[in-house]
Amino acid sequence: MNIHFIVAPSTHLRPLMAELHKRHHITTLPEEMTATIDYVVVDPHLSHTHPDLLQAQHLGLNILSPTSFLYEYFKHKTRVVIRGNRGRKEVLAKVLHTMDFCNQPVSYYFESPIEGKQVHFADTEFVLIEGNEEGAMLHPTVALISDIIEENKDIYKQFIEGITKGGILIYNEEDLLLNELVGNNESPIRKMEYGTPAFETHNGETYLITPEGELPLGETSAEQLGYIEAAKWVCQNMGIDEADFYEAMASI
Repeated sequence: MNIHFIVAPSTHLRPLMAELHKRHHITTLPEEMTATIDYVVVDPHLSHTHPDLLQAQHLGLNILSPTSFLYEYFKHKTRVVIRGNRGRKEVLAKVLHTMDFCNQPVSYYFESPIEGKQVHFADTEFVLIEGNEEGAMLHPTVALISDIIEENKDIYKQFIEGITKGGILIYNEEDLLLNELVGNNESPIRKMEYGTPAFETHNGETYLITPEGELPLGETSAEQLGYIEAAKWVCQNMGIDEADFYEAMASI
């Protein structure tokens, strides 16, 4: 595959470019842009009148935003997309830790590093993606929303509508705005709500109540427990057994 990137010198897309370079032909110079290019990926921060972009248009090449490119690249995989105003990084970190703990390889793409990891592509069934404002373009197979804010309500509405037909939406039912948004949605998808799981606190230590008994988690807030519950449902939809998930959480 030949992929041409049109980017600024300090582009945030360098990790993506470096990972793709391991298995594809990547070009960036204007003179390297020819009719043999399969995809042109354009940094969304560049001007619409950027000369390289105009050249790509003149050549009739397939021009995509980074998010649209990720969909095209992984459209035959199970795309697991995590969104949320505050909680998405927390959930992503717990899912990634669990997959590593269970020795289950997974491809992933994050907007910024999580525990030193940001981009990794391999021949895996699942692709874990941190969704941005263009998340609807990813057409998630499995989507999770941890929380939303009023000013982004329309963006999350589009995100839910973008979920693949027959896909799964996992959402925080304790977020009233999100709960209302999901309730008004009529997409042909499966909706799975979650909330703060049962727990007890003894002598400053939090114990999560699980089918296997109490799981000690140290000093943990109810909000963090909600992120654990969210990650559990994501992992279960990625083939991880509940008992194995709790074992992974105990190892953090």
